[in-house]
Amino acid sequence: MVFFLESRRHQPLGFPRVGWRFSRVFLCLTFLTGVLCSSAKATVGSCPTVISVTPSAGVAGDPVEISGQGFGSQPDALVAWVKSGDTGLFLDIDTAQDSLLQGQVGSAAAPMTGSLEVWKGQAVALPDAVFQEAGGLVAVTETRILLVQSQASGPSFSFLEGSSLAVGSELRDERLELPLEGVLPCPDPSEPKPGITVNIAVRTNGPPGGSGSGGNELRSGPPPGLESVSGQSASTSSGVAWAATFSVTVSKEVGCPPDLNHALAAAFEDRLGSLGLVVEVVGSELVFSHPQGIQEGLVLLNLPP
Repeated sequence: MVFFLESRRHQPLGFPRVGWRFSRVFLCLTFLTGVLCSSAKATVGSCPTVISVTPSAGVAGDPVEISGQGFGSQPDALVAWVKSGDTGLFLDIDTAQDSLLQGQVGSAAAPMTGSLEVWKGQAVALPDAVFQEAGGLVAVTETRILLVQSQASGPSFSFLEGSSLAVGSELRDERLELPLEGVLPCPDPSEPKPGITVNIAVRTNGPPGGSGSGGNELRSGPPPGLESVSGQSASTSSGVAWAATFSVTVSKEVGCPPDLNHALAAAFEDRLGSLGLVVEVVGSELVFSHPQGIQEGLVLLNLPP
């Protein structure tokens, strides 16, 4: 029997985690630099503009519409989230037209008010992977990564009712800290349970490597799919932005935290280590860092009821 930590799409491939880290950056992976829509670097027609969000307040599951321009017609090429201080929440986009996005309000741990961000770029779907961690098997599936090319800030949005089924990160000293004490369930090994939705959005100060802080070792290459990304970033003055969603399934041998925490950290690094993301288990927290530092971002888990 297995315990499910889940998110959104599916075919297992074996990617053993041992030996994946090397001191050099995988040079064939190119990064798309996100730029603010007010920037002169933004390409005409490629950069979204946000005019309004309706309603301007709501709770998890409420329908929401975002009006503006330049969204395109592919929901997978967009990420919408609300940035509130050092934390926030995601809006789930179902349909996209050039001037209108429709979806639902996601979950957050507490009420908040923040500014709406819409990120647009190139979506990459990664193959599934299975590897060993914490004495059991970890499978990561349904992975979609968005390499951000442009972004726009919109009006404020208020989240009115927090949920104990959501846990979000906080930004501290250019790292994202995700507290997990008492929030991850301990599964009954005789009965599989529905899982956890994983969402992350990150803007770093630059691509991995170079003279960034931390000096963390990086994997030598990405999972199949990311190496095919084309386009070279002309500038890193606005940093490098990307977002991702994926699902995790662990075997019963992984058991409860802290093993479950280590399995979740390994899943993040399996999917996003080639982008420079480093994830450590520090006590009951997951700590996300990057060699160049994290300017802004959010990690959010939606837990099963």
